Amino acid sequence: MAKGGSGDALTGIIVAFLAQNYTPIHAATLGVYLHGLAADISLDTQSNESMLITDVIENIGSAFKQIQE
Repeated sequence: MAKGGSGDALTGIIVAFLAQNYTPIHAATLGVYLHGLAADISLDTQSNESMLITDVIENIGSAFKQIQE
């Protein structure tokens, strides 16, 4: 994702997992997957051109729900 702020959002997700005592490899793996899944979910209502990182952030909860099912 070449969107402004996407790296910051990804870093925040990974750091949040690290703060919950996930191992670095698990935090990074889960963070990258969750970030990408939230972006895919965002594409249900946005185009690649119009999608913003705020759309991705708004869909992190939906991404969590999807991987828990």
